[in-house]
Amino acid sequence: MTNFTKHAFAVAFLLVGFHYATVAQTLGSAQGNFLEINSVSGSSSNTFYNKRWLVRDATGADWLTARLHDGIGIDISFLTPMSNTRTWWERDPYHNIQSWGHGAETYMTLKNGHVGIGTIDPTSKLSIASISNGWLIASKAMAVEKDHINGIQLLNGYPNDTNKWAAIAAIAEDLHSNNTGLALYSSAAERIRIAGNGNVGIGTSTPKAKLAVEGNIVAREIKVVTNIEAPDYVFEPDYKMLPLTEVEKYVKENRHLPEIPSAKQIKRDGLDLAEMNLLLLKKVEELTLHQIDLLKELQQLKSELSNHLNENHNK
Repeated sequence: MTNFTKHAFAVAFLLVGFHYATVAQTLGSAQGNFLEINSVSGSSSNTFYNKRWLVRDATGADWLTARLHDGIGIDISFLTPMSNTRTWWERDPYHNIQSWGHGAETYMTLKNGHVGIGTIDPTSKLSIASISNGWLIASKAMAVEKDHINGIQLLNGYPNDTNKWAAIAAIAEDLHSNNTGLALYSSAAERIRIAGNGNVGIGTSTPKAKLAVEGNIVAREIKVVTNIEAPDYVFEPDYKMLPLTEVEKYVKENRHLPEIPSAKQIKRDGLDLAEMNLLLLKKVEELTLHQIDLLKELQQLKSELSNHLNENHNK
């Protein structure tokens, strides 16, 4: 080997060594440290970079706290991983976590086989959450204002037609969502609400009873189970009925039958079907007894009249 060759080899060795010394960096141990390990760029009015970084998600000095962050940068404006990189994909090999996001926002996380949308810590096969009012299924209650909605919206129309949808959603019914209702939507409107207190409303979002229906009900059969005593006691020997003369007096004064609520009361309080049906049955039974008494009186009068006529005929 000539002296020139030896000198050239030595210079090349020094240059290569200098190059490796320059690029051989170490990921810092502090949380948030990052190290660029690869970059591919191209230009289209702006310079695009597809970069890969090692990032530190917790304090540490080994791979257990390191993640691989693959994202897009534009010029020099979006070159900080976990902060402003665009459409990034991040992998944590130790914790078995993969995440997708944009800028500082994480859209979706896959952790130990669990999928999280809007949450970085999915605890079930599908965990989706939102901290803002919108259509996302909520596995964790995060609503803080009345009428805050977390739900699934299903579109079904022509392309770009966003007005035809059905949905199921959790709705905060008061501040801090101490009471959360479940609502079903069709044709872009709420149709059924299961309130936080267990009441069910059809056509109303504020049901005041276990089942409240704002509209008509059509059914083949309705059976009402009640603890109200059936009025068979009317037929007991010691039952005292109101005389018809007293009934007549009461009706003239009140314009409704005794024990039956007035039209004003029904309009104000509604109508209890079980109670009303039993009250009407009671009135039918009392009316039947009155008719029986009247029939007995009529038969008695007929018998007396017949006897009277016979006596006059025999004279």
